[in-house]
Amino acid sequence: MQQKHDLAFTVLSDPGNAIGRWLGTLTQPSEEARAAQLQLGLDLTTVNADGTIAIPMPTVVIVDVDRTMRWIDVHPDYSSRTEPVQILHALNQLGL
Repeated sequence: MQQKHDLAFTVLSDPGNAIGRWLGTLTQPSEEARAAQLQLGLDLTTVNADGTIAIPMPTVVIVDVDRTMRWIDVHPDYSSRTEPVQILHALNQLGL
């Protein structure tokens, strides 16, 4: 994303879900959803780097230069996401 959009800030990727696990933002599909995924040919264990069916909730974290988490927005509903204006407001409030 950083290269694709020529972003001037660091973008973190968490392919093994280690950070999501640490933040407590991982969830997993219900048995019914898992069965539907498998029926459609989607096996999360083969596409997740950690080999699990865990998936992170949509999450945005602002971390300062000292690596201190200053703001977090977690959406348990996967169809909901943090709006850019919310991130900009948080950055302004934090003076970053």
